[in-house]
Amino acid sequence: MASSSPNLNGRENRRSDATIGSRTPDISLAGRSEYRVAHHLWTSYISTAISPNGKWLVCATRNEIRMFNLGFLTTGHVLDACQTISSSSLPEHEKIQEVAISQSVVTILTTSSLIVYGISESGKIDPIHTGSISLGGTWIPHSLNIFEREWTDPNDRSCGWIAVGGQGETAVKIFSLSWGNCWTMNERAVTLKCTVNTGSIRLVAFSPSLLNDPNHPLIFGVNSSNVIYCWDLRGLGRRREVDVSWNLEGTSVSGDSVSHHERHIPGAC
Repeated sequence: MASSSPNLNGRENRRSDATIGSRTPDISLAGRSEYRVAHHLWTSYISTAISPNGKWLVCATRNEIRMFNLGFLTTGHVLDACQTISSSSLPEHEKIQEVAISQSVVTILTTSSLIVYGISESGKIDPIHTGSISLGGTWIPHSLNIFEREWTDPNDRSCGWIAVGGQGETAVKIFSLSWGNCWTMNERAVTLKCTVNTGSIRLVAFSPSLLNDPNHPLIFGVNSSNVIYCWDLRGLGRRREVDVSWNLEGTSVSGDSVSHHERHIPGAC
């Protein structure tokens, strides 16, 4: 089953981005100028992210999301939020953990749910999906990222992936996005497994540059013991589970620390 957003116009070229955690709303661009977004003294941002095209900034507190249009920045200018997602839009009794943003999709990870919005060219946000991913509290989400293909095919179709890092053997859940004349999300997740993972995945990221296959990027996860895991989505087909391709002890400098579980990925290590 897929859920969809209303038609969003003005799609541009896109690429993936990394979510950056921050507790300060000050932004430095290219080390040259400092800009400030409007905030209150009580505000404590627990997660921030900038879209790949540099247009949108999202800042999250535990209870609220604010989105800013960086295209309106001028030196010394205080920027007001163009969109706000308040606590009333969140599942009851849940707190925000992390945000991630691509060119036209913003994702929110709460205590146990995934929330997805589409972004129009003007900055209007429309809901795509809201749903629990904690499996009744048996799987706890910890990290979030999004990858969106930077080009469309001749029929103006595109795709993307949302990654949510969790804990234990069921390390990461992947949700696919597709674009026709609107965004839809497949609510049936692909599970990235890792039988040797005993911690939680505190950071998850995409790496499309290593493979000439933007539909199936590499996915990396770093767990609470600083072990790096990699999953290769090539050849996924109709499978709903993918075993870890290799892992690397983050605290080791020895080549012997690399463990290959299924296959070697050229250029990955």
